[in-house]
Amino acid sequence: MQSYSEMQAPQQGWGQQFGRYFADGVVVENHSIGGRSSKSFMVDGRLDTVLREIKPGDFFFISFGHNDASAGIPERYASPADYKTYLARYVNGARQRGATPVLLTPVGRRDFNLVTQEFNVSFPDYVAAAKEVAAELEVALIDLSQLSIAHYNKVGLAATEDIFLYAYPGEYPKYPNGVNDNTHFSGTGARVIAGLVAGAVKEMGLTLSPFVIDPDIGEPEPEPESQLYEENFEGDPTAAQYAMVNATGIAGTMTGTVVEQNGNKLLNVVGSGSGHRAKVFRIFDAIGGDIVNVNFDWHTGNNISFPTEGHLSLQDANENLILTLYTTSVSNSTIGYLAGHYAPDYGTGTTAIPGGQATTIAKNQWVNVDATINFAEKTIDLTLTSLADESITQTIEDIPMSAGTAYADNVRAMRFLGTRKGGGGTLNWTTQIDNVRIEGTTLPPEAADQTALVALRDEAKALDLTGYTEQSKAVLNKAIAAADAIIGTEATQAQIDHAFNMLTVAKASLTSEPVGDISTYRFDFGSGSAAEGYTKVDAKRAYVEGNGYGFADTSLTVDENRETGNALTEDFTRVNGTSFLVEMEPANYRVTMTIGDSQEATNAGVVTEQMTKVPNSTVPSGEFKEISYDIALIDGVFNFEFSGNTPKINALKLERLPDNGAGDKPVIYLASDSTVANYAEGYRPQAGWGETLDDYFDLEQVSIDNRAVGGLSSKTFLVGGYLNDILLGIKEGDYLFMQWSHNDSTPSRPERYLTPEQFKAYLKDYINGAKQRGATPVLVTPVNRRDFTDETLNKSFPEYVQAMKETAQETGTLLVDLNQASWEYFQELGPEGTKDIFMWVDGKEDNTHLQMNGAIKVSEMVARLVKQLNIPLSAFVTVEDTEVPPGEHWAAASVTGPANAYAGQSVELEVGVSQVWQGFTAMDIIVQYDPAKLEFATAVDENGGAVLAENAIAPGRDNLHVVASAIKPAEGQIRVILISAGEDHAVSAGSDLFVLRGKVKADAPLGNVSTSVTKFDVSRDGLAGIANIAQAYHSITIGQVPVESDKSALEKAIASAQAQLAKAAEGDVIGKYEVGSKAELQAAIDAAITVRGNHYATQAQVDAATGALNAAVQQFLSRFISLVDGQTQITIRDLSIIAKYFGITKDDPKWSEIAKADIIGDGEIDIRVLAAVARMILTDWSAQ
Repeated sequence: MQSYSEMQAPQQGWGQQFGRYFADGVVVENHSIGGRSSKSFMVDGRLDTVLREIKPGDFFFISFGHNDASAGIPERYASPADYKTYLARYVNGARQRGATPVLLTPVGRRDFNLVTQEFNVSFPDYVAAAKEVAAELEVALIDLSQLSIAHYNKVGLAATEDIFLYAYPGEYPKYPNGVNDNTHFSGTGARVIAGLVAGAVKEMGLTLSPFVIDPDIGEPEPEPESQLYEENFEGDPTAAQYAMVNATGIAGTMTGTVVEQNGNKLLNVVGSGSGHRAKVFRIFDAIGGDIVNVNFDWHTGNNISFPTEGHLSLQDANENLILTLYTTSVSNSTIGYLAGHYAPDYGTGTTAIPGGQATTIAKNQWVNVDATINFAEKTIDLTLTSLADESITQTIEDIPMSAGTAYADNVRAMRFLGTRKGGGGTLNWTTQIDNVRIEGTTLPPEAADQTALVALRDEAKALDLTGYTEQSKAVLNKAIAAADAIIGTEATQAQIDHAFNMLTVAKASLTSEPVGDISTYRFDFGSGSAAEGYTKVDAKRAYVEGNGYGFADTSLTVDENRETGNALTEDFTRVNGTSFLVEMEPANYRVTMTIGDSQEATNAGVVTEQMTKVPNSTVPSGEFKEISYDIALIDGVFNFEFSGNTPKINALKLERLPDNGAGDKPVIYLASDSTVANYAEGYRPQAGWGETLDDYFDLEQVSIDNRAVGGLSSKTFLVGGYLNDILLGIKEGDYLFMQWSHNDSTPSRPERYLTPEQFKAYLKDYINGAKQRGATPVLVTPVNRRDFTDETLNKSFPEYVQAMKETAQETGTLLVDLNQASWEYFQELGPEGTKDIFMWVDGKEDNTHLQMNGAIKVSEMVARLVKQLNIPLSAFVTVEDTEVPPGEHWAAASVTGPANAYAGQSVELEVGVSQVWQGFTAMDIIVQYDPAKLEFATAVDENGGAVLAENAIAPGRDNLHVVASAIKPAEGQIRVILISAGEDHAVSAGSDLFVLRGKVKADAPLGNVSTSVTKFDVSRDGLAGIANIAQAYHSITIGQVPVESDKSALEKAIASAQAQLAKAAEGDVIGKYEVGSKAELQAAIDAAITVRGNHYATQAQVDAATGALNAAVQQFLSRFISLVDGQTQITIRDLSIIAKYFGITKDDPKWSEIAKADIIGDGEIDIRVLAAVARMILTDWSAQ
């Protein structure tokens, strides 16, 4: 957003261009500055500068988020919650000065997802937080995140290089080596983003909106259907539309320069040295289309050293390999070719790419290469012609493209790769190209034929579904819904065909027999007959949720049958980049798949449940590979994702493994990162707390298996297969301890990063996986980092700690709050003392990783916390409780209160003890509060001193008296002395001791206000002691005065429910309510009352509470005891039934049928009973 000088070219911020979109008279003052967050912009005094200058009628555009998310830079970092607080300061500051604030969500980065083929949303937590502030403060919002991401998706990955800060070497003085920056904008990008913001302003109805103009900046013309790029290397080098850049993933480099040869200029590429060496000829703008023709002259060169190879690969804008031509150092060899991907490291001494095909055209000469790439049909036609003798030519048609690659449907680059494949010696390869011509053509769209789908949809809707299972009917309805969603749209033929297959499969799946538990599947893929004992799966078997199994996209699958006579291997399905899904119960399974082809090599890779189980590899023609591996299924649906140049599958077996049962003794498995992992001696003194945990457990009763791995997050631990390995071995009665957050919270490492919400989803996979196998999951909040501001230790990863606590609550999972325990201990040690805990050794300053001293202490904390859980494992903790001698801690002090409040609101703070190790009868306590934000009512005692008013303090328990209090309002201190009413009422267990009743000051600023206990002396029988005040603090967030929701319906529902409860009686005879029903209704009333008293409750929460209470009342009424089902009061229908049994006694065999009518309790149905029931009817009428 910042403005940049010409010296910074081509970098510009969109604020620099914003003024061009407004008519004369509108002045844009851009105060943006790089590297600032909402927090640091304010701390620097820049917000104050803006607010000093801003005037009534001005507009204040506020856009932060990029730097607020920098958790590793404390001076910038603001949690999403703090971010909201800071944004509120900006908004309120503008409004107080008569200006109009406008919030913007963070603009998107160039973060392309190769799986979804769309751009990821940047900083989603901050996008959501900005929207929440806009809603809460009713301030105008521009969702720049959505606008920018939508624009990036519209123009595509390659085109976004023009928007962001990309430049080639030598193009700009500031970047002599070029630049590839996916965050900051070029001048073009600044204009694009400024235009998006201005366009949004124009539609917002602000007083500023009519001033938005078209600055007459020419929009780029749409790409023509036929695009053309030509380069013969003869022109002015400074006008060239290409660059020579280094290849991604290959360390060694080649050189590429234009040279003159026989009066002709050409591109000369030279590579020498060991290992892989590469260079990429990349044009500025990719040439795209349904069909792209690439034509150039190539001198293959002569690979001198044996064995070496020279590869020339065509690439798309996403660097996917389309076609590779290669030569080898084998004497008299010819040019070879391979479509799709391959790994350069395919073997030492190998002299041809596995799967590559040789041509008849000799190497070491000039040849014309003509490749027509048909992205629509996924084929390539290749013609090679000798320039020395044009009669020597070869054409290979319909070369299949890599079926498992999502190409960008364009060509942008040629990668030159020279490789030395064996032992000593060096690469020595020189190659040349000339007369490059690339042309793209877009084919006219073809209308899809929807006739068959419409007919099948109508047929399915007309079916009589009576007698079929609910599950199979649900599958059919889902398929019908999918068809309805695309019928009448401009869907492609592929989409129509897949919807047709879904509906066909769903219709055929209708059954009247419930599906039982399936422990084994055997699938035989292809168009032939299924092998004995196998289920046939052909390319049209589409997956619909609930139908058991199928392909995710049948438009990409094709069947083939070689008819060799082997039913299992003769046929197969080409999976072509889609996935195969199978529904099975969560358990451990043996997966066995057969891949191969009797006539063609098979190149395939398989990812199962996010784990790469079959890396991309080639099975030679005529061979079949049986691959077996074990999977711990968690979510109940196997997902086999196929990739590779020619992905195929012949057969798949899924066999449930036997349950592991229980072991001889429980095992504690540790799943975590480098703060927990084991280390070899060479890393000392570094250690993880998992290494030393066994010092604090009885290893005859329990064992510890530390599976923590440095550098991993909960996501990469799962993707890497480490969780899978644990779940395959875990047994009933074992424990899975998981400490995560350190690496999950790193946006700069996208392979590790998870938002807090995504983090919760992954944690639930761990939890579910353990529970399904009879083990006990235990969440461990992350050990705190050494992160001090002056003498105060900052809490680490607060959003992720909160996410773990929420997950524990939502799933009923045990939680060990190591984050809090370590924070308390490290805070007590201080900045210097904690250096002995962390890796401050040999000049190294590491505030994350533990040295052995720290690992020992932290593992002791974990053991103590496990002991406090009071679970079976707690009995095996060997660490002893510390005896508390007189004069030391007799109890643990606490302060509790509301989490939120607003200016002028009354608040109550409870001061008490959470644990008591030694009882006491006298207490002397000092409470510290912020006098600028809180106030308490005062009075004057007989000596003229200030004391708390009578209504400002009250005892928190019976038989405890507040005998004296004093207050220093200016200093924010309250001192209270309490005494128990005798030895029998000594404080010996946790409880509140007294309650302070105060109020948030009317002029209190938004933010947090803390209250803490600074002194807590105790005594009994003349002995002196103290309470531990380390955790005796409480913070209240001061927010905006809430808009009060309409609670009238809730009030009415509460009153009605209370009246219903008051007149109800429990029992086991008619006219009563079932035992326990009143307690359930009371709980529902209490929950509703809590919402009623919550000033911050939204209308949606109030409405939900009203609905829940009304539902609870209906449930309560349904438990009314009557002789007539469904009645909620006694009527003459009950009398008529009782009359039927008139005269019988409890000795009668039919007594059980009428026993609940014996409201007198004499064991007889007589006239007294009838009369009593009749009176009940009249009593109900009189009360109406």
